[in-house]
Amino acid sequence: MNPRLAALLAALLLTAANAAKPLVIDDPLYVAFAQQARAHPGDPYGFQFYWLDAPEPAMAIGTVPPVLPYSLATAISLFGDEPVAWELSLLPFALALTGSLAFLLRRFARPLATPVLFAVALGPGLLPGLALMLDVPAVALGLLGYALFVAACERGSRG
Repeated sequence: MNPRLAALLAALLLTAANAAKPLVIDDPLYVAFAQQARAHPGDPYGFQFYWLDAPEPAMAIGTVPPVLPYSLATAISLFGDEPVAWELSLLPFALALTGSLAFLLRRFARPLATPVLFAVALGPGLLPGLALMLDVPAVALGLLGYALFVAACERGSRG
Protein backbone atom coordinates (compact mmCIF):
# COMPACT_ATOMS: atom_id res chain seq x y z
CA MET A 1 0.00 0.00 0.00
CA ASN A 2 1.18 3.50 -0.76
CA PRO A 3 2.67 4.91 2.51
CA ARG A 4 0.89 8.24 2.17
CA LEU A 5 -2.43 6.55 1.56
CA ALA A 6 -1.82 4.24 4.53
CA ALA A 7 -1.02 7.22 6.76
CA LEU A 8 -4.15 9.07 5.60
CA LEU A 9 -6.36 6.00 6.11
CA ALA A 10 -4.90 5.35 9.57
CA ALA A 11 -5.44 9.01 10.55
CA LEU A 12 -9.03 8.94 9.30
CA LEU A 13 -9.78 5.71 11.17
CA LEU A 14 -8.14 7.01 14.35
CA THR A 15 -10.06 10.30 14.20
CA ALA A 16 -13.40 8.65 13.36
CA ALA A 17 -13.05 6.12 16.18
CA ASN A 18 -12.23 8.96 18.58
CA ALA A 19 -15.22 11.03 17.47
CA ALA A 20 -17.58 8.16 18.25
CA LYS A 21 -16.85 8.27 21.97
CA PRO A 22 -18.22 10.83 24.45
CA LEU A 23 -16.11 13.42 26.24
CA VAL A 24 -14.19 11.59 28.94
CA ILE A 25 -11.69 12.02 31.77
CA ASP A 26 -10.17 15.51 31.57
CA ASP A 27 -11.86 16.59 28.33
CA PRO A 28 -14.12 19.12 30.14
CA LEU A 29 -11.01 20.84 31.52
CA TYR A 30 -9.53 21.24 28.05
CA VAL A 31 -12.88 22.50 26.75
CA ALA A 32 -12.78 25.12 29.54
CA PHE A 33 -9.26 26.14 28.46
CA ALA A 34 -10.49 26.42 24.86
CA GLN A 35 -13.54 28.47 25.85
CA GLN A 36 -11.30 30.79 27.85
CA ALA A 37 -8.89 31.11 24.90
CA ARG A 38 -11.84 31.90 22.64
CA ALA A 39 -13.36 34.48 25.00
CA HIS A 40 -10.08 36.05 26.18
CA PRO A 41 -7.26 35.18 23.73
CA GLY A 42 -4.69 37.18 25.68
CA ASP A 43 -5.51 35.55 29.03
CA PRO A 44 -5.79 31.78 28.48
CA TYR A 45 -5.34 30.95 32.18
CA GLY A 46 -7.58 33.62 33.70
CA PHE A 47 -10.41 31.44 34.94
CA GLN A 48 -11.32 29.02 37.68
CA PHE A 49 -12.35 25.42 37.22
CA TYR A 50 -14.08 23.11 39.67
CA TRP A 51 -11.31 20.59 40.24
CA LEU A 52 -11.38 17.76 42.76
CA ASP A 53 -13.50 19.34 45.50
CA ALA A 54 -13.37 23.10 44.99
CA PRO A 55 -12.89 25.80 42.34
CA GLU A 56 -9.20 26.20 41.52
CA PRO A 57 -7.37 28.81 39.43
CA ALA A 58 -6.46 27.36 36.03
CA MET A 59 -2.77 27.90 36.71
CA ALA A 60 -3.01 25.79 39.88
CA ILE A 61 -4.46 22.86 37.93
CA GLY A 62 -1.55 22.86 35.51
CA THR A 63 -0.30 24.86 32.62
CA VAL A 64 -1.55 23.76 29.26
CA PRO A 65 0.55 24.76 26.23
CA PRO A 66 -1.63 26.94 24.01
CA VAL A 67 -1.54 24.98 20.73
CA LEU A 68 -4.34 22.55 21.53
CA PRO A 69 -6.66 24.95 23.41
CA TYR A 70 -6.44 27.58 20.64
CA SER A 71 -7.01 24.88 18.01
CA LEU A 72 -10.00 23.64 19.96
CA ALA A 73 -11.23 27.23 20.40
CA THR A 74 -11.26 27.55 16.61
CA ALA A 75 -13.34 24.37 16.33
CA ILE A 76 -15.76 25.65 18.97
CA SER A 77 -16.09 28.94 17.05
CA LEU A 78 -16.71 27.14 13.76
CA PHE A 79 -19.00 24.33 14.91
CA GLY A 80 -20.60 25.58 18.13
CA ASP A 81 -21.53 23.14 20.87
CA GLU A 82 -20.76 19.96 18.89
CA PRO A 83 -18.26 17.69 20.70
CA VAL A 84 -18.15 15.27 17.74
CA ALA A 85 -17.01 18.11 15.47
CA TRP A 86 -14.43 19.17 18.07
CA GLU A 87 -13.04 15.64 18.12
CA LEU A 88 -13.01 15.52 14.31
CA SER A 89 -10.98 18.73 14.37
CA LEU A 90 -8.11 16.67 15.81
CA LEU A 91 -7.53 15.22 12.32
CA PRO A 92 -4.43 17.40 11.66
CA PHE A 93 -2.80 15.99 14.80
CA ALA A 94 -3.72 12.45 13.73
CA LEU A 95 -2.27 13.14 10.27
CA ALA A 96 0.95 14.47 11.80
CA LEU A 97 1.17 11.36 13.94
CA THR A 98 0.44 8.76 11.27
CA GLY A 99 2.41 10.57 8.56
CA SER A 100 5.48 10.84 10.77
CA LEU A 101 5.08 7.27 11.93
CA ALA A 102 4.73 6.03 8.33
CA PHE A 103 7.89 7.91 7.30
CA LEU A 104 9.90 6.56 10.24
CA LEU A 105 8.62 3.01 9.78
CA ARG A 106 9.52 3.12 6.07
CA ARG A 107 12.97 4.31 7.09
CA PHE A 108 13.62 1.86 9.92
CA ALA A 109 11.24 -1.11 9.39
CA ARG A 110 10.31 -1.13 5.71
CA PRO A 111 8.93 -4.69 5.38
CA LEU A 112 6.51 -4.21 8.28
CA ALA A 113 5.78 -0.51 7.87
CA THR A 114 2.08 -0.66 6.93
CA PRO A 115 0.93 -3.34 9.40
CA VAL A 116 2.85 -1.73 12.24
CA LEU A 117 1.44 1.69 11.32
CA PHE A 118 -2.14 0.42 11.68
CA ALA A 119 -1.32 -1.61 14.79
CA VAL A 120 0.17 1.43 16.53
CA ALA A 121 -2.37 4.00 15.30
CA LEU A 122 -5.39 1.87 16.19
CA GLY A 123 -3.85 0.07 19.15
CA PRO A 124 -4.33 0.53 22.88
CA GLY A 125 -1.49 3.05 23.16
CA LEU A 126 -3.07 5.73 20.98
CA LEU A 127 -6.71 5.04 20.19
CA PRO A 128 -8.04 5.51 23.74
CA GLY A 129 -5.68 8.45 24.31
CA LEU A 130 -6.79 10.60 21.40
CA ALA A 131 -9.20 12.94 23.08
CA LEU A 132 -9.43 16.67 23.63
CA MET A 133 -6.46 16.29 25.98
CA LEU A 134 -2.80 16.98 25.23
CA ASP A 135 -1.39 13.48 25.27
CA VAL A 136 -1.64 12.25 21.68
CA PRO A 137 -1.35 15.70 20.01
CA ALA A 138 1.88 16.26 21.98
CA VAL A 139 3.23 12.89 20.84
CA ALA A 140 2.19 13.72 17.27
CA LEU A 141 4.06 17.04 17.27
CA GLY A 142 7.12 15.48 18.88
CA LEU A 143 7.16 12.62 16.37
CA LEU A 144 6.72 15.10 13.53
CA GLY A 145 9.74 17.05 14.77
CA TYR A 146 11.80 13.87 14.94
CA ALA A 147 10.70 12.77 11.45
CA LEU A 148 11.61 16.19 10.04
CA PHE A 149 15.01 15.94 11.73
CA VAL A 150 15.66 12.47 10.25
CA ALA A 151 14.56 13.64 6.79
CA ALA A 152 16.83 16.69 7.01
CA CYS A 153 19.79 14.52 8.08
CA GLU A 154 19.19 12.16 5.19
CA ARG A 155 19.26 15.07 2.74
CA GLY A 156 22.34 16.55 4.39
CA SER A 157 20.45 19.77 5.06
CA ARG A 158 22.25 22.32 7.18
CA GLY A 159 18.95 23.84 8.31
